[in-house]
Amino acid sequence: MSNKISWVLVVVFLFCATGWTYSSKREATTNPVWEYKVVRTLDEKGLNELGSQGWELVTTVDNVSLNNGNGYSNPIYYFKRAK
Repeated sequence: MSNKISWVLVVVFLFCATGWTYSSKREATTNPVWEYKVVRTLDEKGLNELGSQGWELVTTVDNVSLNNGNGYSNPIYYFKRAK
């Protein structure tokens, strides 16, 4: 009986040690390096093209200084993708 308990404890220890080693390796990986793209004019076709190249739209900003006089501001699109 004592021998079975010893083996169970050894197996549990090895399982836990393996899990801790795996999680510590996972946390030690480096953060991704990003590259960015700023686009001032864009339509649906352009969005699809950038998406197929791996670019992800992060945000848009309405640029009032680029107002073209018709009451609409021209948005600026910010994209990122991993290098």
